[in-house]
Amino acid sequence: MKKVREFNGLVTESLTGMNFYRVSILSTKVSRGIADSEDGQ
Repeated sequence: MKKVREFNGLVTESLTGMNFYRVSILSTKVSRGIADSEDGQ
C-alpha cells in the first residue's frame, strides 16, 4: 500500500506542476496582452 500511496503522490505532484506551469503561461500572456493594449493607446 505504501508504494501505491507514493505513486499517487507522484502523479498528483506532476499534475499540479503541469497545471501551475499552464497557469503561469496564461497569466504571462494576459499581462503581456494588457501591456500591449496600453502601449497602443
